[in-house]
Amino acid sequence: MKASEGAAARSVRAEGTDATREAALLAGRFSMWLAVRRNVPPPSEPSEMLAWLRSELAVLETEWKAESGRSYDSEKLNRLNGIQHSLAELHYAVGETCWAADEREQAMKEWTGLPKAFHPWTYLYRSRQSEAAGETAAAIVYAKAMTCSPGTLLYLEKHWRLYRLYAALGEAASAESHLRDVLRSEPDYEDAAEEAYRFWTAGGNFVIAFEHCTEQYVRAPGDIWADRAIRLLTEVGEIASFAPCRTLLEALFRDGRLERWSQAANTAYDAVPYEALDELAAYVKATLLPTVRQSAIVPRLADAVELLAELSGLFDGDGELRERHSADIAWIMMVYGLLLRRRAAAFEGGVRLQVALEKGDPGDARRALLDQTLLRVGVPSEEDPVAADFPWLHEVEKLAEAIEDCGGNGEPFRRLVRWERDPNYRIMLIGTFNNGKSSLINALVGGKVLKTKSLPTTSMLVFLSAGEQEAAELFRPDAGETQKVPWERVAELTAFNAERNPGEDWLARLRLPNAWLADNRLALIDTPGFLDFSNQAKLVNEHAEAADRIVMVIDATKPLTGSESDILRGLLALPDMEPDRFAFVLNKSDMLDPEELDDIVAHVRGGLSELLGSEPPLFVFNSRDPSMAERLRRDFAGLIPPRPYAVRFERFASRFAEAMAEEERAASERTSAMRGQAERYRALTERLETQREDVRGELTKLQRTLAAEHAALKGRLERYVHEQLPALMEQQTDRVYIGFDYKTLREQVERKLQEIVRAWAEEHVTPQLRENVAGLMQRIQPSYEAMQYCVDRAMARRLLALGEESEFDERRAVVSEPVPWLGIVQAASEPARRFVDSQTYSVRVLGSGGMFAGLFHGISSFFNGTNKVLEDVRSELRREISDSGGKTAERLHAAAFSSYSGFADALSAAVRKLPDEAAHLLKGDTKLVETRAEELFRSAAELERERERMAEAFADARHRMKLWTCQVSRGVIIENGQLCRMA
Repeated sequence: MKASEGAAARSVRAEGTDATREAALLAGRFSMWLAVRRNVPPPSEPSEMLAWLRSELAVLETEWKAESGRSYDSEKLNRLNGIQHSLAELHYAVGETCWAADEREQAMKEWTGLPKAFHPWTYLYRSRQSEAAGETAAAIVYAKAMTCSPGTLLYLEKHWRLYRLYAALGEAASAESHLRDVLRSEPDYEDAAEEAYRFWTAGGNFVIAFEHCTEQYVRAPGDIWADRAIRLLTEVGEIASFAPCRTLLEALFRDGRLERWSQAANTAYDAVPYEALDELAAYVKATLLPTVRQSAIVPRLADAVELLAELSGLFDGDGELRERHSADIAWIMMVYGLLLRRRAAAFEGGVRLQVALEKGDPGDARRALLDQTLLRVGVPSEEDPVAADFPWLHEVEKLAEAIEDCGGNGEPFRRLVRWERDPNYRIMLIGTFNNGKSSLINALVGGKVLKTKSLPTTSMLVFLSAGEQEAAELFRPDAGETQKVPWERVAELTAFNAERNPGEDWLARLRLPNAWLADNRLALIDTPGFLDFSNQAKLVNEHAEAADRIVMVIDATKPLTGSESDILRGLLALPDMEPDRFAFVLNKSDMLDPEELDDIVAHVRGGLSELLGSEPPLFVFNSRDPSMAERLRRDFAGLIPPRPYAVRFERFASRFAEAMAEEERAASERTSAMRGQAERYRALTERLETQREDVRGELTKLQRTLAAEHAALKGRLERYVHEQLPALMEQQTDRVYIGFDYKTLREQVERKLQEIVRAWAEEHVTPQLRENVAGLMQRIQPSYEAMQYCVDRAMARRLLALGEESEFDERRAVVSEPVPWLGIVQAASEPARRFVDSQTYSVRVLGSGGMFAGLFHGISSFFNGTNKVLEDVRSELRREISDSGGKTAERLHAAAFSSYSGFADALSAAVRKLPDEAAHLLKGDTKLVETRAEELFRSAAELERERERMAEAFADARHRMKLWTCQVSRGVIIENGQLCRMA
């Protein structure tokens, strides 16, 4: 719909005259529009309008009748069409006027028979009527029947009506669909835009509402839609992509609404998913980089500094994003910080830029401003607050959890930070018992805090520092547990008890008001004395890392004993324990005369220089001279470096780097070990499979040999029978004698011959069978023994292979019994005996064919008139007996071997029983080891993924340590966006 048509529609509703036809139809003022078009003043009353319309109808109908009686031509046809169209318009206008006058039936009569072009408008009236009557469903049906084209006023009215009707029914999806049709049809329809905003926000569809507000702002920039979009973006929670945010940001920046741009950009950072932050960073970088040279507009983008800081923090945990964007974002942050006079932002940007350019182009033009910036803003000021906490401590704790999530050991990392939260400079005093450590500490703090005796007095490490009031507690540094202790029990708390393991579980912390400790931010650590108490030495070694400086107290009367030298060597062997961390106090100097004291001092200096490689600080002290206590306080304060936090951080960073390197090495070893074990298992499966194939191969070879022996045995017996039996049959032809008839004769001969063949076979064939079967088993015995050797060797190798892997070693108990091999003769003798002894040799000698031939020959003789019929039959029978040798031999051979398969199967089963068991066992082993290998490969792959995640975490941690190193080296750190000085 055009904007002019919209204006016309509004003017028609106001009963104006400057309106389009469609707008007049939509507004229910079509009769008025007709009057205006005919230059007739519109009647004000419905009755007058009806009268005028009917008069116009009468004129047109008369004209129609006049024209329809003439001959037709094209001009006349056009006139008739025009008259017909005008008549339809007038009938519709009459119906419209009747409807307005509540004459609904008359209106429907007027509308009946109108052209289709008017049907949608009549449906509109009926939809309105149904809606007014509360019949929403019917109103929807009529509205859907309004056929119209997109871009028309009727199309807009139809979908706006359907939206309202479906919304009234609570069908949100259908309502939303028609609302979108309205917005697409008429983007400038302000009522629809407002209604869409209310509809989507009321339904909680904040993402759609945000996109709608963005579209409206882009179409017609205004603060209302911009503020709505930004507010909705905060309520979205998370939006699917950066694209709609980018559309809004680009429009805001283009329109110069920079304050709102900063607000929207910060909101978008919280709303877009992590995957879209790369696109957001690239957009912010591309948008803000040109502004670093436009100092006039930077103040309007001041809120963008927060976004730059958020993005920089994001890069700390993502190496890929850091590589792509860190330098540019840091550069923008630094310049913005300078232009806005924000030291913290300028310093943080500078530090990040310095780390980002560490491996960059040395000629990068940004380096000059970077160096000037760090020199100017990276200087601690007394106005800066003191850092309350150190961010690297939290980073290490989070890293320990991440390492454990990846299957590593996070405990060494937690141990790194257990002493780092104490801001005091810690001096640990060590030495043999009764050398005055506790007395020395009492002198330093100016009061008797610790118990002193000639026997061992201290049973645990005691941390003594300044506090507002006296307080004592026990604590476990690793577990984070504490127990409050009344001050009156301090002496009892630290008293030595030889029956318990000194200090193994708990350490003590004492606080007391003391200006010297407070001014120097100093903590003293008293330790159990060394001598024969190995637990005390172990305790000090375990907690030596708690000390920034170690002071050994030496008894001047027993200077630098062998025990003290051993203690020093043990401490120097600890990680990160450098000689410059040691200082020494020569105590009880009042017990020597001056000359002797000078000699002792020289002796101790020489011994210590030899042990440490350089001359350490050595102080002379005795607790009875108050002036020496004051001097020792100054000496101890002098042990504190100018920037103790930097020294401590450097030591911490070194230990942290070593811990990461050690964990990386351990993770690599875990992965390599598991992958190596999987490779060994894979090789083991191949070895077991090879042994199984060897066993199967030997068994196959023996089976082929056995099959050949079976065939040879059958062949030998077949040749023997065919050689002997025909001759035997030749000898039996005289068995034919006179019988009652031919049939009786033949049966008698058959029985006799069967008895003869059976007797002959039992006498000659059975021994042959027995001999051949025995020979077969004897000949197969060497092959069987060869297979036995192969299987035994395979099983021995199996045990050896499985025994090499402890995981499978327990299976040896199941399979290590000796294999119960039997000789093949022993194994198959019983089946062989049953086969040979079961032979009966019942075979047919004479076939039926010979009987018919003999009868046929005798009948022929009879019809020839001879009396030799029976004789001829006997003659034929003798010939048949003589010829039956070969066939009888075949039958006898077949009968002899009819049950041979039982023996052959039994022999084969005896042969393959143990090889099959061995092959089955090897197959099970192979499957077991193969399954375990696959599990190990999967586990190794998971370990590799965990190692990669750990490597990413370590890379991020190393990056952060570089940032903190740059900060600490200048004595300031960024804490919650604020510049804080290191105390």
